[in-house]
Amino acid sequence: MKKLFFLFVCLGILSYHTQAQVVFNPKIGVNFSQITSESINLSEEGLKAGLNAGIDLRFGGTDNIVFFQPGLHYYNIGSNFKAGIEDEPGTDDIETEIEDIVTVHSLKIPLNIGVYLTGTDGPVHVRLSGGVVPTFILGVGDSDIEVSSDDFTSASWGLNGGLGFDFSVVSLDFNYEHGLSDVLDEVEAINATEINGRNRMFTVSLGVVL
Repeated sequence: MKKLFFLFVCLGILSYHTQAQVVFNPKIGVNFSQITSESINLSEEGLKAGLNAGIDLRFGGTDNIVFFQPGLHYYNIGSNFKAGIEDEPGTDDIETEIEDIVTVHSLKIPLNIGVYLTGTDGPVHVRLSGGVVPTFILGVGDSDIEVSSDDFTSASWGLNGGLGFDFSVVSLDFNYEHGLSDVLDEVEAINATEINGRNRMFTVSLGVVL
């Protein structure tokens, strides 16, 4: 994973030195996420909505077909967890089952390589991009399950790809991210010490092109 990360960094540096123009693209959006887990004590059902805001930079501007696009984004992700509370730790006997939405606050730093599918002439541009996304947990909201930020891994990795449109100074982006590493660690509230959960997320964002 580190080799892939450094590959995108090197491609970005090369793009930065060979292309002078930079496009700033602040944006806000909504996301729909789902954590998949094989744990018997924790399951997650359905896509839950959240909010996100941030900025992407396009090194290469609109004068070149290929561009490097790093970004910095805040994500508010909602996940609907079902937790089976064990009657006695270490047993499979379920006393009660609690369901609640857990809100996770995170910082994402996508590193993408993109291409203008329709060229760079005219008022409308169609973009295709993809890359790696390191994610850092900032905090977890209160819930009946009492899940905290300590129950999540501090950093995780994902692959993402997306299709974007520039309508003059307005941008519209559709993005999908698939988790490569676990986002859950140990959830003490439900007596689960070995949990493997990876996040999948779809995002729609609206922004401005500066």
